[in-house]
Amino acid sequence: MLLTTRNCLSVLAAVGMMVATAESARAATTIVVDSRYPTVCQTATKKTKTIQAAVDMAIAGKVPATILVCPGTYPEQVAITHTPDYGPVLTIKGTQTTTGPAIITAPTNGLVPNFASAAFGNVAAQFLVHGEAQVSVSYLTIDGSGAGCPGMSGADRTAGIMFANVGDPATSTWEAGTVRFMTVQNLLPTFQAECGHSDGIIAENAFIVMNDNKISDVNDIGILEFAGNAQIVRNQITNGFNGLFAGIYMTGPDGCVDSACAHPIDVSLNQITNTKEYGIALVNGTNNVTVDRNVFNPAVSTGVYLSGAHDNAVVVNTMNFPWTGITLDNGSSNNLIEGNILKSCNFACIKDKASHGGNTIDWNDFLTSANYGLWNYFPSNDDVYGTLNQGVPVAVCNATTSVEITLADVPHWELVNGQSYCAVP
Repeated sequence: MLLTTRNCLSVLAAVGMMVATAESARAATTIVVDSRYPTVCQTATKKTKTIQAAVDMAIAGKVPATILVCPGTYPEQVAITHTPDYGPVLTIKGTQTTTGPAIITAPTNGLVPNFASAAFGNVAAQFLVHGEAQVSVSYLTIDGSGAGCPGMSGADRTAGIMFANVGDPATSTWEAGTVRFMTVQNLLPTFQAECGHSDGIIAENAFIVMNDNKISDVNDIGILEFAGNAQIVRNQITNGFNGLFAGIYMTGPDGCVDSACAHPIDVSLNQITNTKEYGIALVNGTNNVTVDRNVFNPAVSTGVYLSGAHDNAVVVNTMNFPWTGITLDNGSSNNLIEGNILKSCNFACIKDKASHGGNTIDWNDFLTSANYGLWNYFPSNDDVYGTLNQGVPVAVCNATTSVEITLADVPHWELVNGQSYCAVP
């Protein structure tokens, strides 16, 4: 057979692919973790008794690794970071056998600070990833039972899972980490000042995915994002004790990681129950976020709160029994508030308080009862209030004072030309 230049190039390319595939297969490794070691639930040449030992083994080997965690209880704080010459690429997951979950619990002496955060101070994290690493974690339970009082050990905040400073802000979307199908529970569920605040998942300057997780009974925030860029979808967040401060709290992330803004942050399809202040809060320059099809159930003080937030879309969410459904505050601008269903609002379904213009509020349904459908305090003249906000009743109030009106002092409704307006008693 006569080999032309084109044929030679094709053969060389095929050989190159075969070599690359073989090298990749040789490089990857699997490590099995079993608390009953040396007995293990999976076959592998590398075995350990603790998750941290498996992480350390993978980093020392300087090859990508899959760490399979057998059912059992693992009392440890897991910490993953890079060495001077290697950033780990790890997939860590429970084996999902029928014999039970893989549970990371607090060590015998409780949780202690293991990360100095620029944003949050000393953090005691049960599962920590920081620095140059790419980590996917799934199908594990993080149980804070036995955490003790981390505040007494110097912790400013406690977290079930924390990713910090992972990913390159110049190029990243969400490739630096994945947190999926995780359960975080029982982490200081009732706040005590000396022990400090606890959060389910913290993402600090992290470019990761946080989807399909169950977070229950932490005392402050279900998912806390500071800067970075994260996808937050289909999570279930609740507190059965005194309620959360917020279900999802985002401060400073911007969904435009490129000039075309091709990757807006997606916060969708979450179920949030029993929050004291906010269901979802977008604050301090949180921009280009889509808050879509989330469901908020009692008790929620404010369903979605925007403060100094711009170019966000809050669309097709359902809120039950909020004090205020959606709030635009502190110069928020160019936000779209559309297609939301707001049921039994105690004060106002939508509150526009000192926004800076360009907001569009339309096609929202105010159902069953509300003192105000829309409550305004010095809204921008550039805001657009559509005529298609509907429901019974739809009362519009232009307030003259920055002090929110308590329920007992709410002005009565008065029909003027067939419209409901607030009137001072």
